[in-house]
Amino acid sequence: MKAPFLSSLMRLTANWKVVTKINAGFGSVIAVFIVVLALSFWNLVTIGHEVEEMESAVIELSLAADIETKFLKMIRAA
Repeated sequence: MKAPFLSSLMRLTANWKVVTKINAGFGSVIAVFIVVLALSFWNLVTIGHEVEEMESAVIELSLAADIETKFLKMIRAA
């Protein structure tokens, strides 16, 4: 007498069309998951790069504003 699990597994593997369809479906789900993961990472890197560019622009503007403030104070003093 065979175990029920093994007999059902034997029946499932006896029909290779079903096994192939199950594996193809699982593979396609994994492929879609990998594509979504790659796009998400790419967008995250792009946003991080844009934030770094904005940070450097803000630093440059703050330095320029500091120079203008000193210049205006010098004009008032003169």
